[in-house]
Amino acid sequence: CFSRFREQSSQFSENLHEDVRGLLSLYKASQIACEGETVLDEAMAFSSEHLRARISRMDQRMSRQVQHALQVPLHRRVHRVEAPEHIETFERMDRRSQALHEFARLDFNIVQTIHQGELRELS
Repeated sequence: CFSRFREQSSQFSENLHEDVRGLLSLYKASQIACEGETVLDEAMAFSSEHLRARISRMDQRMSRQVQHALQVPLHRRVHRVEAPEHIETFERMDRRSQALHEFARLDFNIVQTIHQGELRELS
């Protein structure tokens, strides 16, 4: 599926570096590479190079997302810990679904309450 992003020279297309959101998605997708998947290794090198080069010219929200993605690999993240940040990012989006947003907040609050209760019992 990554071949459509490549030119005839088997290099990733240079016009991709203008699409920051696409580069970020490509970078995240490349993190699931298994040993010997050179296309995904090349995708990671290409996307991380261009993301690092453009980070100073991004808006603050996108810059923060890119910095976070480059610092911590996707498979090493604790998704529950990152949930408040995702909810906050989702709040700023214009095309958000109110019901989905409310569900995410309720889910996070319920799980947090359960964990707090467990900590009280342990202490």
